[in-house]
Parts: sequence; structure tokens; C-alpha cells
Amino acid sequence: MYNGTVEVDLKHIAMGGIYTHIVVSKQRALCQNKNCALSTYTEPVDFKAQGHLIRAALENYTCDLLRFGLTMKEISIIAGLSKNSVKGIDKKRLQELYTVNGKGKELKKPTEYSKYLGIDEFLLHKGHRCATLIMDMKS
Repeated sequence: MYNGTVEVDLKHIAMGGIYTHIVVSKQRALCQNKNCALSTYTEPVDFKAQGHLIRAALENYTCDLLRFGLTMKEISIIAGLSKNSVKGIDKKRLQELYTVNGKGKELKKPTEYSKYLGIDEFLLHKGHRCATLIMDMKS
């Protein structure tokens, strides 16, 4: 049974320095079966990123910017996203790269182990925070 439409506002890649968005109308239907777990069903949007109100293209663009080494604050300004959205996208990207099944917390085993490690600690923000850098001294 037809129950109306729902509009979804999705952020899109900025064009010419202007943040853009797309408004999509989705059909919503009421389930007639009494055993339904959900009373309504809304059709999915194929180009929406999972877990965010953005297009999949913007999620891919954000992942590309993360690969280039930009900070989350820089990416949030460029893409027009909140820092929490960028952090969520980065977490999903890192899980896909470094966990066994791409979703869980079990890390992949390294293909080779380092023999010599170098560790450096330095202060950030006038001594209020510190960071640690660990690297392979051979490569």
C-alpha cells in the first residue's frame, strides 16, 4: 500500500568552491502483513553512502583526500562535511584496509616483519598533547 514520499537531502562534491546537495524523493509504503518487523518500507537510494547523508561519490572523494594525507579539518573544509563524518569515513576506510573481513576488529597479519624499529615522540599544541611515530628503519 502506498503511503507517500520522503525527501532526502544528500551532500554532493563541491563544484567551483560551492557546496552542493541533491534532494531525492523516495517512495514509502506501508506493510500490510501483520508479521512485519517494520511497519513502513522506504525504497533505497543506490548512490547514497551507507551510514551518511552524502553521495557515494563524495565518500570516495573524501577517501582519496585521506590517502593524500590531508588532515580531517582540511578535508571537512574542502568537502563541506563535519569532522565527525570525515572521521567515520576514515574509520571505515582503515577497517577495510587492515582488518581480516573488512568490518571487524581482527587485524590482518603482516606479510613481513620489521627487524629495526625507530620510535619518536613529540609534543603538539604547546605540550598539551603528544604524538608517537613508529617506523621501519630499513625502509
